[in-house]
Amino acid sequence: MNISVIGGGNLGSLIAANLSLVSDVTVTLWTRKPDKFIEKLLVVDKEKGTEYYSAEVIITDQVKVAISNADVIFCAVPSFAYETYVLQLVPYIKKAALLGFVPGSGGAEFLCRELLPNSTVIFGLQRVPYICRNIKYGEICGCYSTRNMLFAASIPLEATKYICDLMKHLFKIPCTALHNFLELTLVPSNAILHTSRLYQMFRLSDNYSYTYNPLFYYEWDNEASELLLSCDSELQNICQSFGELNLSGIVSLKEYYGVNTPTQLTEKMKSISAFKDILSPMVERSSGKWEPDLQSRYFTEDFPYGLAVIKGFANIAKINTPVIDDILQWYQKIIGEEYFSLSGQIGKDIDRCGAPQRYGFKQKSQIVSLYK
Repeated sequence: MNISVIGGGNLGSLIAANLSLVSDVTVTLWTRKPDKFIEKLLVVDKEKGTEYYSAEVIITDQVKVAISNADVIFCAVPSFAYETYVLQLVPYIKKAALLGFVPGSGGAEFLCRELLPNSTVIFGLQRVPYICRNIKYGEICGCYSTRNMLFAASIPLEATKYICDLMKHLFKIPCTALHNFLELTLVPSNAILHTSRLYQMFRLSDNYSYTYNPLFYYEWDNEASELLLSCDSELQNICQSFGELNLSGIVSLKEYYGVNTPTQLTEKMKSISAFKDILSPMVERSSGKWEPDLQSRYFTEDFPYGLAVIKGFANIAKINTPVIDDILQWYQKIIGEEYFSLSGQIGKDIDRCGAPQRYGFKQKSQIVSLYK
């Protein structure tokens, strides 16, 4: 089996390294910086206290080399970059190839239906298999936590069982089939987690600045938890409105984290060891003040390709989302873009986000037809 991994960042590098160790698998990593990579990557597993080398990984910046013979393609780049990479692979992707997105949120399904033949199988994982960060780019991958269960879905839906069996074989992690791809798109993960915390951190601060860079999770507070749980509740209302689809795989954060109150959620956030050293997405200015790094993925991905996608489904379902609206409107104001107006109408910059309306999906019947 020929596997191609798109993206040489934290996740792509670790996926390539681990999959290279699967028997009868050849792995190619498509990256913009092939000269920075060595053929055998060192993996340092902080959770298990082990170190090991990958098998040989073919490193290239040539799309034809990376894609032409690929049986399975894992797209491990930010969702705002999906279009850039999918457009490049379209001329080379094999008819029988499987195109996967890790994770599967961000509106990838709308993009692929527009750019790829309907016969192409796309799939995604609900959450990433690892919490990871490169220790040395192109050479040493740091794995801080490995999930004990994966959840996957595909379009068309009938391919999901095969995808799950394949993920179990490749990642050596059990994989459960979701009911449909929408359970990937609306997962209550970074789209509401990062955005709630950022809104809480910066909306009331003086010029959005701090005298230091706070730890993103270990300085989490109850206000952030209240916002997050409110967004989660609004998201659950959206899910319930699509009664024609089984969305029981979108588990509320209270159930996911085993909490009932904002205080309990705050303590949970502070207790996750893999998160303990993660700083906030900020940059230090010459004045000594720390300000939000608007080029961070926490901003460029989680708002336009996370929260705006959720808002798009809320509009289609005619569900009120006052807290999500406040957070999204705040972000739109600071960057000068409008995906949705305050009244909920499609904004002038809808083409700069991943919402379904960008791709012409505006009715419930269209949504149900896509995901069934």
